[in-house]
Amino acid sequence: MAELQVGDRICSNVRNGELEFSEVYLISHLGHYDQFLTMIKIEFTSSDGRKGQIRTTSTHCIFREDLSVLYAQDAIPGETKILVLNETNELIPVVVDNLIIEKDTGYISFFTRAGTVIANNVLCSCYDDCPQSQALMDLVFAPIRLWTKVFPSNHRQEELHPYAKTLEYIYFNWFNGKLL
Repeated sequence: MAELQVGDRICSNVRNGELEFSEVYLISHLGHYDQFLTMIKIEFTSSDGRKGQIRTTSTHCIFREDLSVLYAQDAIPGETKILVLNETNELIPVVVDNLIIEKDTGYISFFTRAGTVIANNVLCSCYDDCPQSQALMDLVFAPIRLWTKVFPSNHRQEELHPYAKTLEYIYFNWFNGKLL
């Protein structure tokens, strides 16, 4: 993921057995922290017995089987079902086996025009540390999605993109990190 560039097209969904690809329109920030960042590794077993995992920040949104989102840290082993791409290009619900807390210093935060990405065969939102509503976040990011159609982003640095930084400020300072 660290090698992603604005303009790359990556797998973002599947519809009627066909993989859909979406353009990366913004890399909001990437690099390394001076201190460790808490990461969550979600382990799962597909219906055919194949083991899988995805590693993400603890507050990154992933999709449940009903297409609602939850923070990775809130998945409950043995109970939460996430959507995983199988070998016949279908998103199937798979029960989370285990959550493992890990530490890392590297990160990348990017957005696709679809607002989703399939990473390690898991359907994920592009959004993190935000209200747990895919539709709301798609709406909130609509202005920058449109802006970057006309003026492609060349932002690729540790500093958070100004648009994302403004949204973060509003969310945490005006709403205290809670959706009203």
